[in-house]
Amino acid sequence: MKQRKEIVIIGAGISGICAALSCAEEGCNVTLIEKSETIGGNVIQANVGTICGAYLRTEQSTPNLVGNSFVQQFITDLLSFLKLSSPINYHQGLHIIPYDWEQLNEFLKLKLKAFNNITLQLNTAVTAINVSQNKIKSIALNSNEKAVLYADEVIDCSGNTVANKLLGLAVISEKKYQSATQLFRINNIGNITEFALNMRLKKMVAGNVKWPKSYQSISVSPLSLVKDRVDIKLTLPHLITDKLDAKALKKEAEKAVNEVFAEMRQQIDCFKTSRLQKIFPEVGVRVQNRAKGVAILEENDVLNISKPKNGIAIGAWPIEYWNPEGKLELTTFEQDEYYLIPAGCLQSKDIENLYYAGKNISASEKAIASARVVGTCLQTAFAAGKMASKGINVISELRNNLMIGDEYI
Repeated sequence: MKQRKEIVIIGAGISGICAALSCAEEGCNVTLIEKSETIGGNVIQANVGTICGAYLRTEQSTPNLVGNSFVQQFITDLLSFLKLSSPINYHQGLHIIPYDWEQLNEFLKLKLKAFNNITLQLNTAVTAINVSQNKIKSIALNSNEKAVLYADEVIDCSGNTVANKLLGLAVISEKKYQSATQLFRINNIGNITEFALNMRLKKMVAGNVKWPKSYQSISVSPLSLVKDRVDIKLTLPHLITDKLDAKALKKEAEKAVNEVFAEMRQQIDCFKTSRLQKIFPEVGVRVQNRAKGVAILEENDVLNISKPKNGIAIGAWPIEYWNPEGKLELTTFEQDEYYLIPAGCLQSKDIENLYYAGKNISASEKAIASARVVGTCLQTAFAAGKMASKGINVISELRNNLMIGDEYI
């Protein structure tokens, strides 16, 4: 009998989960490794609040869902689970799916439970990777469960190139990365609309010259204003580098939130008797270093809507770059258009059985500012899972199964 492939996936964020589902569909044994105590990564722990990049940018009343049948079904199931009939046109034809973190967390857990060939190991970090003849053979863990995993294939969905750094392989990095955000939830607020609240927040920040310029991006997380509570997104002034101290950043973020919230209670009527209910556990770090793969997705590939023959995922989101000062630089391409991400961006150029997905793919600084969004991460994760499960010969199949709406491209 043919032995099942043993696949190890590093990182149980939404990319790692979708990569695991993709491999499990092919009958592989999958071990999903997560350093924290829960799944979901930034979409849950930082409460990103919106699914972006799942639809073409358009002013048409009904946007086109992008991706293969797996991704389209995933998004359709999610809309149903969230009890939403459609995405919302949030800005300049950009359609998003707002979510509550608790609901999305439950949705992802249900997806994982559907497969008994996925093993999840939480509170587990990869400490070493053993390579022989340009192939990963085993992975060492700081775990009370299996401390060593033997791997036929490995997919790095860590978001900061854990595999490449442990192996001493090339990475793509910058001296400083896009600014980070801290989400916090306030309850017991008075009656106000989302538009009016955003205006009051902007006015409050503009009037305080002592605050960092990044605070000027403060906003309500879309559609989070429900009954008497709301989620607020604060862009932090702290530089994100490869020497990031997550604990120190979190401490500074909490200090900033408490300072801003105190001012909100003083200046905005609806917050006079409100309470700071929750500061979400993780700071929303948008991107860090990426793997340098067989190919590199470049800014021109995005803006020139490049469509290579070996494209395995559809990029539909503009370049959304939050500079280190916290200011948004949004660079769009044509409406109702898209670009394709080459398979080589998901493949290690040094290790035969190492793949990348999500925010980890091989992409330049500006290109990853488009490809890092959830809608695109779902696609690269699915593709990486299929390449790991079935080999690189599956690339043409992945390309042929890409769809815009109901039509293959």
